[in-house]
Order: sequence, then structure tokens, then C-alpha cells
Amino acid sequence: MRNNIKYSRFGFILLFLFSIAFGAVSCQDDFDPGQTAVGQMSGKWYVREYVKSGNSYSPVSSSNYFKIRTFNTSKNSEKEMYIDDIDGGVFNLHILFVDLGNMTFKSVDGETGDVFSNGHVHTQMGRSKTGVVTDSIYFELKSGATTKIYGGHMFTGFPEDMF
Repeated sequence: MRNNIKYSRFGFILLFLFSIAFGAVSCQDDFDPGQTAVGQMSGKWYVREYVKSGNSYSPVSSSNYFKIRTFNTSKNSEKEMYIDDIDGGVFNLHILFVDLGNMTFKSVDGETGDVFSNGHVHTQMGRSKTGVVTDSIYFELKSGATTKIYGGHMFTGFPEDMF
């Protein structure tokens, strides 16, 4: 019986020391996960439909913002990204061609159904609901014979900027 107690104390002490050593190693603050290949064009966006009249654009409605997101594909390529309608109802998930140098995007050539064109992300050219400077996004979406224009701004993460 005394031997078992001796070994259980020894096991407990080893477990305690191992826990301290593992905890010290695992709490390093210098880990940098990096960024995805299309990180500068990725994010959550609030967009709405616009009508072009001459050289100006006006929103179809003052309050019909919906959420979309742009993000990297599993290839993590600089040449493509996904676009997804988070709220649903406007378009489905699509893979887009990306030109990072010009911050532009468009549908894959020959795609049928919803076709994205003239997509552009403008750095620091948007304003959130509360006036915070953010990136803006613009794209045209052709569905059947109808082409609609969408534009908006990146979500800041602040609850005050939610629609």
C-alpha cells in the first residue's frame, strides 16, 4: 500500500510539472497566422442595388442593404475568390477571377446563370453607417436578361454599423 501511495505522488508531481512546462510553451504570443492570398479583397460587406442615371448612381431603396462576403478558395490562389450572399435570395455562392493588382473581379469565363462583371474593391473609399472610413465594393450582376448594379462598404465589426 505504501508503494502505491509513493508512486501516485510521483505520478501527480510528474503530471503537474508536465502541465506547467506545456502551459509555458503553448502560450507564446508571437504566432502570426499570416493572411490569405486574396486577404486585401476579403471581408463581409453591406451592399444594395443601385440604378445608373447618366453619370450618377442612386439607390433603389434607402434601407435595403444585404450582407455578402468575399473570401479565398481552398486553393488559396491570388487568381480566384468566392463571393457569397450571406442573407440569401440575391445570388448563390460563386467563384470569381481576381486581379489583385487592380483590385478587380469577374465571373469565370463561360459561366452561365448569374454572371458578375466590372467588380472592383476600392481601398478606403467607403463609409459605414456611422461614417467610419472603410473599403467599398462595386459589381454588376447579370441574371438572365437583367443586369443589376450593386455597391456598398465593408462591415467594420461595430454593432452600431449593422443594418
